[in-house]
Amino acid sequence: MNRLLEVKDLHVNFNSKNQHIQAVRGISFHVNKGEVLAIVGESGCGKSVTAKSIMKLLPEKSCTIPKGSILFNGEEITTMKKKQLSKIRGAKIGMVFQDPMTSLNPTMKVGDQIAEGLIIHKGYNKKLAREKAIEIIKQVGIPNPVHCCTKYPHQLSGGMRQRIVIAMALICEPDLLIADEPTTALDVTIQSQILDLLKELQQKMSMAIILITHDLGVVARFSDRVNIMYAGKIVESGTKSEIFYNPKHPYTLGLLESIPKLDHSRDQKLTAIDGTPPDLAEPPKGCAYTPRCPFAMDVCDEYNPEKTVLSRTHHLNCWLMDPRAPKVATNKAVSQAANE
Repeated sequence: MNRLLEVKDLHVNFNSKNQHIQAVRGISFHVNKGEVLAIVGESGCGKSVTAKSIMKLLPEKSCTIPKGSILFNGEEITTMKKKQLSKIRGAKIGMVFQDPMTSLNPTMKVGDQIAEGLIIHKGYNKKLAREKAIEIIKQVGIPNPVHCCTKYPHQLSGGMRQRIVIAMALICEPDLLIADEPTTALDVTIQSQILDLLKELQQKMSMAIILITHDLGVVARFSDRVNIMYAGKIVESGTKSEIFYNPKHPYTLGLLESIPKLDHSRDQKLTAIDGTPPDLAEPPKGCAYTPRCPFAMDVCDEYNPEKTVLSRTHHLNCWLMDPRAPKVATNKAVSQAANE
């Protein structure tokens, strides 16, 4: 498969008078054309920062990328000027933001907001752009699209607003869609509809998707490959089957074990990961997961683990993979999570 996006050793810092926060600390990954890559982790692990870095949407005054490369179709994004970026944002890379209410303009009708992308990027006149807007509103499953075009965002339900945001992201038929928590704050029925819609459109357009989420149920249903992120680093990466059926990093195991299981009794408590993520204003010297890890060793406190390659697609950073480490049962039966 051809690589559409390649991120190499990316570092992202947020700077203020009193703090220097290392939000992303040297991550590398790629996205192939037409595939779905999920980036999973707790809130604050750097998922959304990574997504916004790809679009170069982070505030320039408070945020810097001191090191790293982001190649899209062979072009370096980190050094692009605004004029070059405007040809990529919306046209070649679309983005669905977490909260549709705050990502839509409350003073513009939704039809005009969708058509705007075609006018700017494709040079369409207003009439043709509006026709295309009506067409894609119908495509994302909103009834009576002509009437919907005349509505303001506050006049639509949460599910409809999310569909409008997806329509805006897809109107120019981008090569890559970044979906940042696309089902947040939606009820379960609407979540399912939105995911089915994204999968259908992805297959129809042969589009690649980066799915940012903390919901492993969504990942199991929707993704081809998975990156597990913790404290600004990717700690494990693999195909969906490798992550769900053969997880190796203790953090991945913790996430999988925290999923409710159908065979659990009603009074059985959920397994939780004890502790909290580290302060990235002062990141730890060794492995960031050490204070929360049930298998932590002395070496974990002092040194960052090196990458262990288990297969062409499956790799992780953990001292437990070192041949000198004690053998522990890191591959518990968690496969049911992939079946639910």
